[in-house]
Amino acid sequence: MASGVSDAWGLLTEAQRATSRAVIARESAQRDEALAASPLPDDPPNEAEIEAWLVGARRAML
Repeated sequence: MASGVSDAWGLLTEAQRATSRAVIARESAQRDEALAASPLPDDPPNEAEIEAWLVGARRAML
């Protein structure tokens, strides 16, 4: 862990650390399940088009 995170982690009680570990484990499992169920491809065939669209959309917001 980064220094600031590990420093803050030490300020928690053991009960708070246990709760935090449980939340992190649950959230990680939910993320993994969502990734496994996602219909989106790992490597989209039109990545360059998507990137160009995103850059254009962001520039339009400026």
